[in-house]
Amino acid sequence: INSTVSPNSFNDYFIPFMSKQGLTLNKEYMFIYNPYFVALGEVTKNLKNPDLIMLGSNSKIAVNKLKKIYSKIIDDPTFKVLNFLESELVKLLLNTYLTMKISFSNIVKNISDNDKSLDATSMLDAIGTDKRINKNFLKVGGPFSGPCLPRDNQALLDFCNKNTIENEISKAAIKTNNKIILSFKKELKFLKQRKYKSIGFLGLSYKSKAKISEGSIVPDLINKSKILGLKTYIYDHYIKDLDQFELIRCRSIEEIVKKSDVIFLPYADKIFNKILRLTSNKPIVDIWGQIHGPNIFTNFKSIYTQPKIINKSNIIKFKRK
Repeated sequence: INSTVSPNSFNDYFIPFMSKQGLTLNKEYMFIYNPYFVALGEVTKNLKNPDLIMLGSNSKIAVNKLKKIYSKIIDDPTFKVLNFLESELVKLLLNTYLTMKISFSNIVKNISDNDKSLDATSMLDAIGTDKRINKNFLKVGGPFSGPCLPRDNQALLDFCNKNTIENEISKAAIKTNNKIILSFKKELKFLKQRKYKSIGFLGLSYKSKAKISEGSIVPDLINKSKILGLKTYIYDHYIKDLDQFELIRCRSIEEIVKKSDVIFLPYADKIFNKILRLTSNKPIVDIWGQIHGPNIFTNFKSIYTQPKIINKSNIIKFKRK
């Protein structure tokens, strides 16, 4: 079984179900829990170069069979063999640890946003240089999102609650994340106060190359923008079927830059590098700190504290291009 399952799924559900069919574990069948540690947009890369291959089972025969298969397709694989419950928990615990690092990064970002003399990227880089911590998932950016991290964190918290186990870390990560999302939605009102009339979202998903909107903060921000009376535009380089979302779709980055008063970058992506070539007079909200310029902001609120940027037409630039 490769899909993520809740703790005790094997012992409480899967094995009893098979027993009701008259089948005996490790005689008529064998179970192995083998969840993939992959990220959407990088599935093939992650499958070819896994940090670990986790095998949850109580059958040495089953484990050895799967080890032989993996050893033929992956060079020098690292196997971690656990029992069913251990492996079910490790899948959730690993992702929960990532949400903790992301939430910590957002706390550093909040501290930096409150003081112009501080640079969150430099601070996180220094912290991540310590080998006990490392730099992975310790970057300026948005809240943890997507279909996996929020779900797994909540699943671990539910398991702990059912078993009367204290888990303040999951609670804190979820609370921090929710506040980050709420702050973005609240900050949109500052655009209206500065008399901006439209906003363009350069992506509907939660990360580069992902072709789903599940778990993304963008749909919520779009809905909030509409409630505030902001005209909203969307351009997505990876999701081609946007008709279902009832959005005003632009066909290129050039078009959305031309039509929008404010531009929001939902994730880090090299395709956004052309933004600076297209406009130098429109505010760009880049929560990931991927591009730099006088019109680049880390949140919506910081636009409010700056003199209103006078938008000039970019039509001549488009014609030249």
